[in-house]
Amino acid sequence: MIKWFFIFLFGGIATVAISLYFKLGAYKDVQVEIKDRPALHILYKKHFGPYHKISPVIEQVETWTAKNDIECFTSFGLYIDDPKETDADRLKSEGGCIIKEAIPKAKLPLDFEQRTLPAKKYIVATFTGSPAIGPFVVYPKASEWAIENRLKLLSPTIETYEIQNKQVITTYLFNYE
Repeated sequence: MIKWFFIFLFGGIATVAISLYFKLGAYKDVQVEIKDRPALHILYKKHFGPYHKISPVIEQVETWTAKNDIECFTSFGLYIDDPKETDADRLKSEGGCIIKEAIPKAKLPLDFEQRTLPAKKYIVATFTGSPAIGPFVVYPKASEWAIENRLKLLSPTIETYEIQNKQVITTYLFNYE
């Protein structure tokens, strides 16, 4: 009886693990290269706490831009601290939209900010799996690529999220030296 319980339990766990592996796209390839990127004008809110809880912040900015007829070209998260070195509740990030041009400050909600990130070269990684699995698939791959090319990844990292044909394409912009 106990033997069947453990067989059933192990089978259930294996089924869930395999389902998540495919549903989240952990098997998908990560493309890594160095690219010049144009300047980005960002509209954002600050976020403090675990990075996986930034979605509502990004959605607030997306909702505000939609209501105010401002095109949100791409959503983004800018992750300032290294989660290996900073407690989860102390992590700092920014989430929002990449927009075409500055908005007069008087029109912005009090908790929104904006700035322009200069054009520069980044280590760019592209992934079509779920952004939720990115930290476990993309970051190690980018780190390995950087080491192979004698480079060092630096903070902050920018992740952009674009939906094309019901598929999320996440582009990771890693600063490096």
